[in-house]
Amino acid sequence: MRKRRIIFISILIFLFFSLIHFSGIFRIDNLDISGNNIVKKSEIEKVLNESIGKNYLFLNKGKRKKSLLKMPYIKDVKLSYKFRNTLKVAIDERQDFLLIKGGTDYIADRNLKILGEKSSTKDELITVEGIDTNKYEVGAYLFRNDEKLKELSSKLLESNIIFDISSIKFYKDSCEFTLKDGILVKFGSVDNFDYKLEMLEKIREDIKNTGKDVVSIDLFSNENPIVTLNGI
Repeated sequence: MRKRRIIFISILIFLFFSLIHFSGIFRIDNLDISGNNIVKKSEIEKVLNESIGKNYLFLNKGKRKKSLLKMPYIKDVKLSYKFRNTLKVAIDERQDFLLIKGGTDYIADRNLKILGEKSSTKDELITVEGIDTNKYEVGAYLFRNDEKLKELSSKLLESNIIFDISSIKFYKDSCEFTLKDGILVKFGSVDNFDYKLEMLEKIREDIKNTGKDVVSIDLFSNENPIVTLNGI
């Protein structure tokens, strides 16, 4: 009796999926692509055109998504089915954030991923120096083999101070950066990062309140920052 029930249920399942497959329900006839401002629609269609005519329920969505994520500017993809036999494709793009100066100039996003060679629609990018760009290629992440600089750069990019920075220069295990007001900040290594950032904010607040003409702020000495005034 139990065996007959299993066979009966299996036949029903087979008939159900056969009906869906041959009736055209959930068949993909159109693509609705949104969210792409940098990646060309034709490039996305090239990857997804083979989905046309297939059933959404049987579509290998993971494979399609993986293919799209190989494009440097695509950060995430969501595939869903909408009425009128349409595959909805929602693209989340990466944004230009850094201009990496070197043997080859690259554009990178805030997550340190290289998006392409120098060519950006944005006017204001943070200039980054001190990196051997010959070690990298489009699609790679900066400092992929350097844990100290990866941690330092990631923390710096995640902090609010990054929006006041115009350029950064990296050294072996440290960095310095220039603020948009022209002040050079010799930040040092990732050690005591939060403390140094807090000290920097206090010094900047003092500069704002006193009107001091500051040239540089040296944070290499964690306990005693050195502030250099213009003309001194």
